[in-house]
Amino acid sequence: MSPLFLLVATALADDPEPYAHPGEDVESDIVVALPRELLDEARRRMLLGDYEGARIVAEQALERDGDHQLDAHYLLGMGWEYDEQPKKALEIYERLLEEMPEGESTDDVVFRKAEALGRDARYAEALEVLDTLGDPMERKDNDRVKMELLKGLWEIERGGTIAGVTRIVTTLESATVVDSPWHQAMARAKLISIGVAQADEIAFKGGKKKKARQLQERGQLVGLAEEQLVQIIGLDKPVWALHGFVDVAHGYRAFGQAMLDESNVRVKKRALPVYEEQRDSQVTQVWVKATKRLDRGIQYANQIGWTSDPLNELEADYIDLMAAIESL
Repeated sequence: MSPLFLLVATALADDPEPYAHPGEDVESDIVVALPRELLDEARRRMLLGDYEGARIVAEQALERDGDHQLDAHYLLGMGWEYDEQPKKALEIYERLLEEMPEGESTDDVVFRKAEALGRDARYAEALEVLDTLGDPMERKDNDRVKMELLKGLWEIERGGTIAGVTRIVTTLESATVVDSPWHQAMARAKLISIGVAQADEIAFKGGKKKKARQLQERGQLVGLAEEQLVQIIGLDKPVWALHGFVDVAHGYRAFGQAMLDESNVRVKKRALPVYEEQRDSQVTQVWVKATKRLDRGIQYANQIGWTSDPLNELEADYIDLMAAIESL
């Protein structure tokens, strides 16, 4: 049976234009800003992974009078949610739902509540909240894509990998780049992690022909994962691209390690040094691919002004892998 990941669509996308760099610091950016300018700054910082800075700016906006209070609370909740503190985000979303003016749509806050529950690993509750928004097929394309992708992601987390991946792939095939690109990028990042994990499970064992098939299959899975990364970069959602760089590099590193750990190698003693030299050369080539992906991720982060995780992971993995290559 072909691996599940082979279901994934693999069309390529161009690299996005460089981002603008963030301001020098929070205080200098907000001294003379109007409330709506503060909210724009909070959104910009959110996109660059500066979740603490986004919260500071949103709190500054809350101190000003105006009709922006609900939006500021909403952004404050997102700042906690994206900073992996969903319980604090949920408190804000619950309060917003209670305080929303009568007749005003609560859909955006309901979406955020559902996603925060998902981040808190409360997937059954998240699905229940999402279901209160009705049938995805009866909503506009942006909402439909968002709802279907979230359902697919949570199905995977609950153990329904085949159903979840099938839902995600089907949805991505019908989506355009303007249909909830954040969730498209998040879903593709999950496909990368699944593909790399499946590749990791393929060990080189058995006869020569069997090992050749395993080598090809593993390489194909990592290659498909990398094509998903290209798609994410095209969607212009940095955090998921950076996670993708980490996972793709891991796929190549584990690929090389599997070659080193290959079992049942039948080589005569006198030919062993030549075999080991050739093997180490092949492993080096694979690991150099991994370092290039890590370096590309670091450059990408620097280009857009990203300073938080997973940049630290990219840098640590690069240093560690370079040392491993030197030790061969």
